[in-house]
Order: sequence, then structure tokens, then C-alpha cells
Amino acid sequence: MGVFNKKRQELHQAQRNHLRAQTCFVFGYALLVAAVLLITYCVPRPGSDVAVLVSPLAEKSYAATIVAQAGGRLVSGARWPFIVIASADSPGFSSRLYSAGAVLVFNPGIAAGCLNKD
Repeated sequence: MGVFNKKRQELHQAQRNHLRAQTCFVFGYALLVAAVLLITYCVPRPGSDVAVLVSPLAEKSYAATIVAQAGGRLVSGARWPFIVIASADSPGFSSRLYSAGAVLVFNPGIAAGCLNKD
């Protein structure tokens, strides 16, 4: 009887290990797919409006200053002074915003609730 119980315990342990491996694979794959979708949606498209985030500790006009330094124009403000919507016709606008001091440049559609002034 002792050998049978030992074999049964080894089988159950192997099944648990296999289930853990499958679970990790499924969650890892789901995380990868979610990350790819999020990155694809968050990255602003060339020629479209972008949301520009600067440090919340900066002066209220700092976001507008960064947009001007990057050669863009303000489209609108947001609920908070450290986020603005900007646009530019020339390529490389996002890179110039980062060089000018933007913390984050993203697609304004992902934070529509944060961007509305009302």
C-alpha cells in the first residue's frame, strides 16, 4: 500500500506542476497581448493631436512652453494645467516634445475623462 500511495502523490504533484505551468503561460500570454494593444493605442499617430504631460510641480504655463519649444500649437487645455492637447504638422513632434521636457506624450483618447474641463 505504501508504494501505491507514494506513486499517487507523485502523480498528483506532477499534475499540479503541469497546471501551474499552464496557468503561468496563459497569464503571461494575456499580459503580452494586453501590453501590445495598450502600446499600440497609446502611441500617438503622426499628424494627429497628442496629449502632453509635464511635471505636476511645474509652473502652470510650462506645458504650453514645451509645446511652443517643440514647434507645435496648443489645441486645448485640460482639467489640470500639467496636461495639454497639442498638434504639429511636421514629423518628429513627439520626439521634440520629449526633448523639450515632456514627461509623457500619448494619444489623448486614452485619458478623455481626465482631459475634459467639465
